[in-house]
Amino acid sequence: MATALETVQTLYAAFGRGDVPAILALLDDGVKWESWENNSAQHAGVPWLRAGSGKGAVADFFGVVGTMKINDFQVLGMMANDTQVAVEVVLDA
Repeated sequence: MATALETVQTLYAAFGRGDVPAILALLDDGVKWESWENNSAQHAGVPWLRAGSGKGAVADFFGVVGTMKINDFQVLGMMANDTQVAVEVVLDA
């Protein structure tokens, strides 16, 4: 069984390929997307960063992202413990 860090690394590799089906296949059916306390993007009304649950919410997010022109996307680093993974990225879209 893959560690949480290995799973997230696989997810970001799939993102880099534009392989949304591979991303969705790795997620639990009950995944919570953009769901954390004090999400400033949601408070600002950023429409593609709405909280949702289930793979449909994730597919909706990537549907919107797929319409954006992404100029730069870099994963700067990842760190993990037994239950969480944090990823630092640069995104210019």
